[in-house]
Amino acid sequence: MSVKWLRGSDVNKISWDDCITHAFNGSVYGYSWFLDSVCWEWEALVADDYQMVMPLPIRKIVGFRTVVNPFLLPYVSIYSRVLPSAAIIQQFIGAIPYRQVKLTLLPFNGFPSLPQMQGIPTAMVSFDLIMDYDAVDQRFASLFDMNRYSGWEGHFSIARTQNLGEYLDFRAAVGCSKSEEMLSLKRAIGYSLRFKSAGIYAAFDKGNMPVAMLVMMKTENRLSVVDVAFHGDDCSRSGLFFILRQIIRINAESNFVLQFPGEAFYLSKQSKAFCLNGKQYSRGVLRFMKKGLH
Repeated sequence: MSVKWLRGSDVNKISWDDCITHAFNGSVYGYSWFLDSVCWEWEALVADDYQMVMPLPIRKIVGFRTVVNPFLLPYVSIYSRVLPSAAIIQQFIGAIPYRQVKLTLLPFNGFPSLPQMQGIPTAMVSFDLIMDYDAVDQRFASLFDMNRYSGWEGHFSIARTQNLGEYLDFRAAVGCSKSEEMLSLKRAIGYSLRFKSAGIYAAFDKGNMPVAMLVMMKTENRLSVVDVAFHGDDCSRSGLFFILRQIIRINAESNFVLQFPGEAFYLSKQSKAFCLNGKQYSRGVLRFMKKGLH
C-alpha cells in the first residue's frame, strides 16, 4: 500500500467525504467542510483511492509550515473502512512531509512504538445510544462522579436554540472570546446550522439565566459535542451534565454514538471503558514544547 500526499486544492472532496461517511471511525472532525472551517489550511494523506485518509492541518509558525491541531479539531484520525494495523499507522505518520509536527492522534487501535509519542491526559468519551432510555441513562450515569451532580436535579431548564449569536455572546461572557476561536466557531457552526445538522443547547438556572451551553453536531451515526461554554463552577458543570442527559433522553433507542470531551465533566473510574485515548506525536522543535499551538 502506498500513501499519497496531496495539497488541499488537489483533494477530491466527494471521495474524501464518502470515506469519512463510511469509515468505522467516521467523525465530524474528518469532513472536508469542517476542516475548511477550522483550519488555516489543510493537506491530506490518501491511500487506496480514498479508502484510507488522514487530514494534515497546516499553519505557518515563524515562517515554517507546521502540522498542528487548530482550535475545534481536538484530534486527527486515520479514517478507514477497516481497522488499520500499527504498521499502516506508522506508514501514514512517516508520510507526513514536514519536519515540524505536533498532532494529537486518535487512530482507535493503539500506536506503533515511537519515541515521539506521548500520552494525553484528556480523552473523548464515546458510547452507544441504541438501547432503551432506562438502560442508556443507567450507563450514562455510571460515567460520572454522581456525587458532584447530586442536589442539582430540577435546578435547570434545558432549551435548544438555533441562535449562534446567543452562543457566541455567552462564550464571550464566560471569558472565551479569542477572535480566532470565534471565527472558527462562526464558520463551522454556521455551516452546520444551515444544513440542520447542529444543535445549540443551553441550561438556565431558576432565575432564567444561562449557566452553560454546548454545541452538538450530527453526522451519519454520531452525535459529537464540539464545543462547550460554562463558568467553571459546580453549577455550570452540572448544567452541562443535565444538557447531555436531555440529549440522551431525546436520542435513546437510536443508532447514534454520542461523543463528548471528558475534560469538562467530573468522570468516574468506570468511564475509562468508554474513553477513546489518543496520543500526541511530535517532531522538530515542537517536540520540546509542552503546550500545543493553535
